[in-house]
Order: sequence, then structure tokens, then C-alpha cells
Amino acid sequence: MSKQHTPGPWRTRVRNAKALDVTDDAGNRVAAISLEPRFTPVHGTAEANARLIAAAPEMLAALKRVTEQLAHEHYNDEAWVQARAAIAKAEGR
Repeated sequence: MSKQHTPGPWRTRVRNAKALDVTDDAGNRVAAISLEPRFTPVHGTAEANARLIAAAPEMLAALKRVTEQLAHEHYNDEAWVQARAAIAKAEGR
């Protein structure tokens, strides 16, 4: 069984001029994103990556709800199969 992720919601927070943090409600860091050009060569991607990471718990929960609600109707649909694969990947399966 895989370990569970830190419960959401998560938020982005500027740590300093060189890093962004993704934190939980208690302010605990769940991820750190470097703003240094040598680690983030494409301008603007660090902030976008931080937002995507911060949204991950809500996206996972929503994807689980949608796939559960549509399981009987769309079990073999390509989108449903991809959604289930994404959930498995996020859960380490």
C-alpha cells in the first residue's frame, strides 16, 4: 500500500527571491520550487508548476468523484481509462 499524500488544500507561497513553496493549511512545506535560472531554464514555468502542484489534491479528489459517478456508463471510454490511470499514478499504483 502506498503512503497517502499530505491532505489539501495546498497553496503557493513566496519563500524568497529564489524559491516558491507549496504549503498545506498549517503552513508545512509539501513542495519547493526553485526560481533560480539554472534550475528553471524556461521563464515563467516555476510559478505555473507551483500552481499546478498546489491544485493537485483538489484535482485528484475531483477526478475520483467523476470516475466513480461515471463508472457504469463509461467504463470502457478512453477518457475514463486515462482518468483511472492518472489516479493510479498519483496514488503510486
